[in-house]
Amino acid sequence: MEDGAKFEWYSIPVPYAASDDDAEAEAEAEAEAEAEAEAEAEKKLSPFSVVELPKWHSFAALKSSIYCLSGPTTKTWIFDGCCWKLGPQMNVRRSDPRIIVLSGKLYVLGGLYDDARDEYIWMEVLNPKRRAWRPLPNPPLRIWSYGMVCAALERTKQIIVSAFLRGNCKFHAYYSSDSCVVYIYNVRTCCWTELEPPTINLRCGSPITRVFRAEVGADDTLYWASLNEDDRILVVHAYCLYKNEWFVGQIRASSIAGIGMKEDVSYMNNPTPVHLGGTKFCLLFQSYIPHPWEQGMHIFEVKNDWYLRSVVFDFSLESDPESDFGDLHMSVVSTQKYHLDHSLRFDYAVLLDGGAFNRMLQKKLKLCAD
Repeated sequence: MEDGAKFEWYSIPVPYAASDDDAEAEAEAEAEAEAEAEAEAEKKLSPFSVVELPKWHSFAALKSSIYCLSGPTTKTWIFDGCCWKLGPQMNVRRSDPRIIVLSGKLYVLGGLYDDARDEYIWMEVLNPKRRAWRPLPNPPLRIWSYGMVCAALERTKQIIVSAFLRGNCKFHAYYSSDSCVVYIYNVRTCCWTELEPPTINLRCGSPITRVFRAEVGADDTLYWASLNEDDRILVVHAYCLYKNEWFVGQIRASSIAGIGMKEDVSYMNNPTPVHLGGTKFCLLFQSYIPHPWEQGMHIFEVKNDWYLRSVVFDFSLESDPESDFGDLHMSVVSTQKYHLDHSLRFDYAVLLDGGAFNRMLQKKLKLCAD
């Protein structure tokens, strides 16, 4: 595998992840997962895989496997619980594309490398059973991948894409908000549809001002989250696609169960909501208990006790006709705390098929050579 950045992968059980339509079976699974999470929380969290992966990469999970698309290449790396190995190659080279998981398949969007734009296969799909990438129809117009917002809408089997049009300008700084377009791709019919203003505009005038803030789709609604260091609050925005409504909610870090007066929240990363099913979401963030500074110590000698926090929220949306934003109500359903050896810089969080993955982790892990 080519040189790149070192990644540590951790596995934690997440309660309330939807896995069964039967309410009784689901409740039993939730209770088992919560008990497992509480038991694991007593231990110091250790990575199950430490590996060097390409610096330009995108990750996604399908069932119990983790997929890494390395750029600027056509390579696909797959971690199946035992080791990282090469998978089927994409049709064109890509650099930092977006990945969507929908209906048991992997969709890769944009990120075309310079010498791949002549072919212009903007999107392709991987069927894990067939182990081959297949090109898909291109959007009606060429669009710019930088700052693109995209998410899967599971119920309607659609992918929503909000992006800037590609023009003759070389740099994204020349793109104006007027060039923003929104497309819907139907995976059943393989057709693109453009949503006309003022139905939706996810980029112009929206509160999503940072292009690297990740979004997640649930039903017909998109969600974003951020940690506000100045006010020490967690802020969540939501946009309901077909109602064309924005919602916002916030909660103080101190209100989350288990965070004590001596404990601080780390604001190095904005958490990405992981959709567990229904109205439940999991957010991961770090907290720490600072050790006292003693006279004569250098700043790098000051050690902190670091923790990973897994918090399950229940989100509910309430419209407010008299305001530009409706209310997003956030209630804490479950919280777990894991002791870490050191601070982490989050890169990705993926939801795996827990039962199958945990069984595979009992095997001895290894790194497969290129």
